[in-house]
This record gives sequence, C-alpha cells and structure tokens, in this order.
Amino acid sequence: MHDIQIFIVDDDASVRDSLALLLGLKGYYSASFECAEHFLASLRPDWRGCVVTDVDMPGMSGLELQATLARMGGALPVVVMSASCDLQWRRAPLPPARRGSSLNPSMRINSLPSSPTH
Repeated sequence: MHDIQIFIVDDDASVRDSLALLLGLKGYYSASFECAEHFLASLRPDWRGCVVTDVDMPGMSGLELQATLARMGGALPVVVMSASCDLQWRRAPLPPARRGSSLNPSMRINSLPSSPTH
C-alpha cells in the first residue's frame, strides 16, 4: 500500500464507493466524505495525499473547497472532477497556489501506478 491517502469528497455515495474500491485495488488508502464541510471538520494537519472532489455538490462546491484549503495554507493537492458536460466552472479562477493546475480529460484511471507487491 502507498503511504499517502486519497480523500474522496462527493455527495454521490455510488461515486465515493466506486472510487474507494478502484483506488484500493490500485493499492491506495482512501477516506470518503459526503460533503466538503464534513471533510474540513475532519481535516488534520498531518494528513498526506490528495483530495478528489466533485465540482458540483450541495453546500460548498469542489472549487470552494479548493479555495478554502488554499486559504488555510494546506498542502493537499486537489483534483476537481465533474460528470457534467457543462464545463463553465473550468473558467473559474483557481486559487493562487493552484494556478498551474489543468483539466486533463484524457487521464485514465488505468494510468495510476499500482502499489508494489512484495
């Protein structure tokens, strides 16, 4: 198993469960949260890994979560995803610490490295 954790933040339980299963099969630890507010309430400064979040959720959106983490000085990178074809949110300004981020629609989950098996 990898020593980092993937934090899944999505209001859709089936997405959370599917991502957690797939990441687990690839050797990653994961923790799931149904909303950004629950993730932020649980956040600990010693967490290592990254956040995978839906862009469109009730309450705080994925982009708002990303901006909040940047304001807090958090070191967790954030991957924002969407099932929607309406990508107007892509034009939203990214927090200063994340301006180098870009959307890569061709990324495939099979390209994730598997955990070494010893």
